[in-house]
Amino acid sequence: MIRYELKKIVNNKFIVVFLVLFFCLDIFVMISKNIGQINYISSKQYDNYRRLYNDIRGDITSEKVKTLQEAKLNMEVYGLYPEVAINTINNNRDYEKRAKDVVDMALDNAYTYNLINQQNRYINSICIANIFRDRHIDCYYETDGIDEYLKYDYSTIIVIIIIIMSINILWINDRKTEMYRIVNTTYYGKNRLNVIKVISVLIITVISEIFFRILELITFYIIYRFDGISQPLYSVKEYADTLYNGSIISAMLIDLLLKILGCIMVSLIVAICVLLVRNTILAYGLAFILSIVLRYPVKSFDNYRMFRSRNVYIIKDYLFTDISIMILIGIIPLVSMLMLLVILRCYKSVI
Repeated sequence: MIRYELKKIVNNKFIVVFLVLFFCLDIFVMISKNIGQINYISSKQYDNYRRLYNDIRGDITSEKVKTLQEAKLNMEVYGLYPEVAINTINNNRDYEKRAKDVVDMALDNAYTYNLINQQNRYINSICIANIFRDRHIDCYYETDGIDEYLKYDYSTIIVIIIIIMSINILWINDRKTEMYRIVNTTYYGKNRLNVIKVISVLIITVISEIFFRILELITFYIIYRFDGISQPLYSVKEYADTLYNGSIISAMLIDLLLKILGCIMVSLIVAICVLLVRNTILAYGLAFILSIVLRYPVKSFDNYRMFRSRNVYIIKDYLFTDISIMILIGIIPLVSMLMLLVILRCYKSVI
């Protein structure tokens, strides 16, 4: 049955046309927003520097720095790219000292807070000291563009539109043809079909979000040619003060997970509204209002800001950062709506 419902979505001509349109639109938006970077990497000097970069990427050594200093003198061939690379390498070398300064400051604060008996602030300071302890950057990679990728969120709007179109195909069309009257007389229609439709929408939601995020990752990689995604996230200039000690690729996976959770939440909201409200316009209107209401408490938890955050929370002796709280905020409404769907299924069949 799930395969049949998925075929109804995939075989729909409007879905196919809009997918192609959204595919092109997404690429156009990324290119238009990064046209300066495209011109930047199109120069002959950048091509020369990239050949040099292949020899200097990886572990930072004195020989590689010397190579860059020699290339810096040949501006006609390499432009300013070697100078930028030297500055980045110097910042990487200095990062261990900067991290140690953060640890020392946090420990000083912890000592003060302990004296004045402010235990929460004391624990916060100790946590920050533990997070920044032993941090260092020993490698050099081109990581420009990773921040732009994490900030980019245009595809979420596209996925929400795909969700609405899918729900329209699975439920609204059945209402228009009054197919639901026949369906409700069958065993599957009365007990399982709505759940199968919801599962089908969730599958389309997850596949769509993963597809567009992979598309965006490939596009940003082509535009920025970033490298070293196995390195710690704090090795990226924009995230030097992050509380997250994981790798760049793990941060990308968390970003994808949170976007999937958000889109699943929206799809469940729309599905529940369509199940409960027979008027199509009222159902979509209610879904829109609920989406806004549920989004409001977490609007400050944009994924890229979340990774930059320095907030630490102590809740009943458990340590949380904005990352862990964001995941919880995404999972709790999701579980709640799944439970509501189970209750609806057990109580009565609605369509």
